[in-house]
Amino acid sequence: MAQSAHALEFSYNRMLVGYFQEDTFPTGPGRYRYMPYRGMGHYRMSTQLRQGSRPKCTFVLPDRKTISFVAVEIPEYGVLKIEDVERDSSAVAGE
Repeated sequence: MAQSAHALEFSYNRMLVGYFQEDTFPTGPGRYRYMPYRGMGHYRMSTQLRQGSRPKCTFVLPDRKTISFVAVEIPEYGVLKIEDVERDSSAVAGE
């Protein structure tokens, strides 16, 4: 995955979707403000949502642990509703 200037980025199927506009990454279910990127990651995630799927997204913490969450809805531009936030116990290799 390409490096970026935004520390709070998240991805869908290893494609960047956008970044959270919060102080930290989400730690639980809820609605979070984010800045969507114009690209395939956001396009595919939002297409899955429109088709009724629940795409699984990920982000990597500074300690290299991966957090996954399920995108549930984009209720308005720049807001993402998420559920099922889980912390992976292993570090990300090779990124």
